[in-house]
Order: sequence, then C-alpha cells, then structure tokens
Amino acid sequence: MHRWDDQEHQQSSPIRWPARLSYGNVAATLALFLALTGTATAAVTLARDSVGAEQIQADAVRSSEIQADAVRSSEILDESIALDDLAPGARTALDAPRLRVDEELEGLVGSVSECLDLLDCTNLLAIHLPAGRWLVQAKLTLVGSFANLGNTCGLVERDTTIIDEAPKIGFADQETQGSEQIALMAVVTTAPDVDSTTISLRCNEHEESELVTWTGGKLTAIEVKDEAQTD
Repeated sequence: MHRWDDQEHQQSSPIRWPARLSYGNVAATLALFLALTGTATAAVTLARDSVGAEQIQADAVRSSEIQADAVRSSEILDESIALDDLAPGARTALDAPRLRVDEELEGLVGSVSECLDLLDCTNLLAIHLPAGRWLVQAKLTLVGSFANLGNTCGLVERDTTIIDEAPKIGFADQETQGSEQIALMAVVTTAPDVDSTTISLRCNEHEESELVTWTGGKLTAIEVKDEAQTD
C-alpha cells in the first residue's frame, strides 16, 4: 500500500530541469536550430575597383542608387552629352546664337577726333568677342558741317586691321549742316586659343574745324553657326 502511493506520487510530480544551463547545451541547441532552419549569414568583401561595367546589369543603376552630387564633370565622358539628352529649356538656351551688344545711351552726342588713318583714331564703341564666328554690325549717325574731304567710318579688328569702312562721308561744302546715316558689317572669327578679339567702331575728321559729332551708335555681334545642330 505504501509502495503504490509512492509510485502515484512520483507520476504526478512535475519534471525537473537542470538548475543551470551549460555552454555546451546552449551551443548544441543553436547549432541544431540553424541546421533545421537552413539559416546562415555570409559576409562578402569586394576588392576596390573590382566592379566594372560588365558586372552591372543593364538598367540596374537608377537615380535612387546614385548619391547626391556624386556624378561630376570628371565622371562624364567628353562630348558624350548631346542636346537630346538635355531638357527642352536647356536645349533652347544652348542652341540659340549668342548675342553681344555695346550700345550708347539714347540721345548721347559724342565728338569725332581729328585723325587721318582709322587705325590711329580713338574708339567710338568697342566689343570683345570670345571664341567663335561672329556677324558684327554697326550703325550710327554723323552730324555736322563738313565737306567731303575723305572722312571715313569703319570697323577695326585688334587695332591693326580695317575690316569694313564707309568712305566719302560729307557734303558738297563745309557750310552745309546736316546728318548722315552710317552702316557697317563684317564677319569675324575668333580662334579657340585666343581669349577674345576686340572690334571697334571708329570715325575720323580731317580738320578740327569740321566739328563732326555722332549719335545713335550701336555695335552688335551675333554668333554665326556653319550648320544646324542635330545632336
């Protein structure tokens, strides 16, 4: 009777776990868990500059993968960006001809200096043209009482060359007061290795008593393109 009670007491007692877990038990349990679940972590280290274009899938790199300000001019191949790659507004701005204007104030009247050769005269207007091919146009109004003594207005390049001129300016006699419209035009090319080319508008008077003045002057340069840009 006593023995049966003892067996019943043993069956109803709770299971007792070890008081402490050993390192071996914990390690074995984790190893069994990883083996059953198939979970593993692999660390991959890539050598510097080991990933090239051939390792990158087409269209795999998107704008979200590129760090802000990461792509600079040094990362872009020279002459690889065409107009079609730019926004419409940028294409219009780049494809439009450059325009440079040097214009006197409205109503301003200036004196023409006494000189024989235009290369020795002072500038009435001047413009500095960067590298490129330019159509230069000038116009002004001469006012005064001066006879036709060979007075001249012209465009001078770099103080050394007259590239266009309007000779035989003046009236029948020096007693006649009047005005005369002058228009000049020339095509100028500034080489890429030159900082700029100076084009000046000049006029002369042969005698100081002629009192030649000028007004309404304008000197304009428009960039000329050899052919339409299609790229």
